[in-house]
Amino acid sequence: EGAVGDRHLIAIADLLANALDTAHAGILAELRRTRAVEAMVAVGVRTLDLADDATMEDVHRLYIVLSALANMADLGGQRLVREAGGFDLLLSLLRSEDGTALYYVVVGVQNMASEDA
Repeated sequence: EGAVGDRHLIAIADLLANALDTAHAGILAELRRTRAVEAMVAVGVRTLDLADDATMEDVHRLYIVLSALANMADLGGQRLVREAGGFDLLLSLLRSEDGTALYYVVVGVQNMASEDA
């Protein structure tokens, strides 16, 4: 998947889900430096572009991306998510009929709403 393979995608999502409070800034800085968020968003967009041709692996990959975006926003990375196109990805799925995707989307949008002005 380009710059973000499945192994890396899962590692990033796990790191974001389990990050200690003291590590948030460092994690977000590294994600910005490596442009990993843009690569993750591209994975999500490619899955949406597949539509009915998406495999279960593709859908699972999308769930991981959405989860990571929601957690990133929760850690204070709202600007990073927005600048990488992640907020647009979340908004594009607000009417999803996939309950798992919709769960991550709603959490992600809620976390984006807490962004400091």
